[in-house]
Amino acid sequence: MRSLALLSLLALTACGGDSADATDDATVVSANYFGLDNAYARAAPAGGASAVYLDVVNDTSSDVTLVSASTDAAGRVEIHRTEAGQDDLTTMTPVEGGLAVPAGETVTLAPGGLHVMLLDLQRDLAEGDTVTVELQFEGRSPLTVQAPVRGLDG
Repeated sequence: MRSLALLSLLALTACGGDSADATDDATVVSANYFGLDNAYARAAPAGGASAVYLDVVNDTSSDVTLVSASTDAAGRVEIHRTEAGQDDLTTMTPVEGGLAVPAGETVTLAPGGLHVMLLDLQRDLAEGDTVTVELQFEGRSPLTVQAPVRGLDG
């Protein structure tokens, strides 16, 4: 998505106009980008659980908070954090109050850390499939991401 915004900007710049205006436009576009990149999900059987990982990029001047997620591929969707517990056991716990993404930062949801947990899968998620996930941010329109499904080793 970020690449698409930059390609659009390059196309507009290539169409002509004052170079000072093009620089100003580039600054505005890059300073106001909010979106999702590098999304993927893990393969898992129906009835089981999986996770979606991605980067939430907030190059705006305002903090944003991811408050929920949904998909028709799962009966329940939660935003989770993996933490080291006692005796080196890891636990997954829901993120309470939403996941903050500070202005000018990227929050990465990755294995072993933050992730979107898909519970009670309604269908098999096979390698090569795609899962559509809608992410709701406080005070913003939802963002939809197409997450390709990868195998456990991918």
